[in-house]
Formats: sequence, structure tokens, C-alpha cells
Amino acid sequence: MSPATSGVPEVAVIGYGPVGATLANLLGQAGIESRVYERSTEPYPLPRACHLDGEIMRIFQNIGLGDEMDVLVEPSRGMLFVDAAGEPLFDYEDFTRDPILGWHEDYVFIQPELDTALRAGVDRFDCVDVRLGVEVTDWRELPARWVVACDGATSASRRMAGIDFGSST
Repeated sequence: MSPATSGVPEVAVIGYGPVGATLANLLGQAGIESRVYERSTEPYPLPRACHLDGEIMRIFQNIGLGDEMDVLVEPSRGMLFVDAAGEPLFDYEDFTRDPILGWHEDYVFIQPELDTALRAGVDRFDCVDVRLGVEVTDWRELPARWVVACDGATSASRRMAGIDFGSST
């Protein structure tokens, strides 16, 4: 956990999964006083996300974590897409391309490992205050100029803002 920021942070980030932790690294790299709120004290132990692309790897590289991520990800060799009943829709078997701009097109990963590496990256920045075990019940009460909700598919922030979650099923 990073040392506390001074005064009111410029940005409050709700959620410390891959998106929130990546944002916290970007804010820290930019020197922006930020505070992250996460209801859990540890990364979620099961993989929920499992795929990223070369553009995300370039983001990780730009925040100084390219080498750390490179050992945690594996180039994807294909994907099978299924419907809600488990019936195949289409696949990309043996789908590989030469690396573009230094990175492969697609990667697979184990989310708890990725989360741990991203959180360790945030520890480099004194301007980012991470508050684990803190559930945000009303984002309107957070002391920050900007609030960014990165609290995932079950987002309480999204529901509070009245934003529907679309489904393709």
C-alpha cells in the first residue's frame, strides 16, 4: 500500500482490478494525487478476465511494467466462442500473427497474477493512496475532483448512476 496522499486527491478510483490498477499506475506515473478504494483486501482469487491484446501490452510497457507482464501472459493460439448454452458460435483456431509494434496480437493470462503485478506497480508512486477493505456506498461523497468507477460487471457505482448493463444473451 502506498503512503497517503496530501489533502484531497484529484482523482478517486473505485475498484482495484485490472482496469482500476492500470488507471492507478497511469495516474501515479503522471504524478496525479489519487486515491483508490477497493472493498476486498486481496486480489480476487479466481480468473474472470483472461484475454488482452497488443495495445494493452503497449500500455503496460508505457507504465513501466512490460517486462513483468511479458512473463505472465502467453500469446493466444486461438479462441472458441460459445453461446449461453455452451454451443459453439465460431472459433479462431490456430490464430496467430507476427508481433505488431513489438507485441503479439492477442494474449491469455491468469487474472490474479496480473492483478498482483499491477498492484505492485502502483506501490512505486507516493501520489497514489490505496485503501483496501473500503467499500464505497456513494461515490458522490468521495473527496475528489473526479471519480472513476472501475468496479466491474456488478458495479454498484453504475447502478447508482442509473446506467444499464447491456447483455448479448
